Amino acid sequence: MGLGYRITYRGWQFWKVIVARPLSPKAVASIKTVLNGEQTQLFLRQSPAGQQHGYRVMQSLLNKGPQDQELLAAALLHDVGKIHIKSKWWDRPVVVLAQALFPGKVEQWGDGDGSGWRRPFLIKKRHPDWGADYAEATSCTPLTVELIRRHQDPVNDRLGNRESDWLSLLQWSDDRS
Repeated sequence: MGLGYRITYRGWQFWKVIVARPLSPKAVASIKTVLNGEQTQLFLRQSPAGQQHGYRVMQSLLNKGPQDQELLAAALLHDVGKIHIKSKWWDRPVVVLAQALFPGKVEQWGDGDGSGWRRPFLIKKRHPDWGADYAEATSCTPLTVELIRRHQDPVNDRLGNRESDWLSLLQWSDDRS
């Protein structure tokens, strides 16, 4: 991806956060066909922007054709770990800029307790694990939990198994949503 595309895409993402509204009753009904009651309540703990994002990721997968419930649940809940620490509106832009300017430091800055200026980097690094733990506590399947836990990890396409195939699909949809 070229720099111009990335800037435009990040601007679009930022705009989506600013204008995010609660999901429509129709969207919530659609989510309830994938998630059980406890999982739906977990999903709804996310910010409106987080809910909209998860819903877009699920819709993107469905637009490719029928998908398994485990993958759709992972799509909806992949960022739910971000509820663990309250995010600020500027967290994502700070991380994106840091990744562009100091790519080797972002991972390192995510270590520690996440206090002060390191909070956005801790959220970026740890939210997959926190989200997987939350999902596991709501009776998500082990595969859904693992997809959530690994949604930021590089995919080993050589494995050619269901998990790596679905992880690739989840990341593809997440990157476009």
